[in-house]
Amino acid sequence: MKKIALIAALGLMGMGSAMAQTTQVNGTFQVSVNLTSKCLLETAGTTVDFGTYDAFGSASNAAPFTLVSYKCTRGMTPTVKFDVTSGTTSTAGAGATAEGVLSGLLYSLTAALDTTATAGAEPTAGSGGTLGTLGTDQKRIYKVTGAMATGQAGCITAGAGTCAATSHQRTLILEY
Repeated sequence: MKKIALIAALGLMGMGSAMAQTTQVNGTFQVSVNLTSKCLLETAGTTVDFGTYDAFGSASNAAPFTLVSYKCTRGMTPTVKFDVTSGTTSTAGAGATAEGVLSGLLYSLTAALDTTATAGAEPTAGSGGTLGTLGTDQKRIYKVTGAMATGQAGCITAGAGTCAATSHQRTLILEY
């Protein structure tokens, strides 16, 4: 009787292993995305302040600057230019130049990528996403530096537009 019970138990074990086998049926499908790449303003600049200018002298702040920061989709190569509302601008490019007039004093602006501002800024792009890790953006930080020539007379005539204006807003435009 013990032999029959042992044979029956072994038979059940064999059936159990046959029942535990798995069969695989594959259903394949495509995964896709339509990325709309873009750049966003991250940090607007502060005032480019020339300080006090003594007529026929010079500005007390010789090279004031501000930083304007954008974050972009990795791999983009946008261009920049200044607005023309309160002055001129160069054609859009990797950097930009502009001129304007305040209190009858001619000034110039230069915008260039600031590669020393922060980690992750150009020329080192952000990192791509990997399994379990999100990717990071590509930071584009532009240093906008002002210059104002010495020896200018200036003007204080009221109502003469840029002659009397002691400040105005300028915009750094990023195009992609």
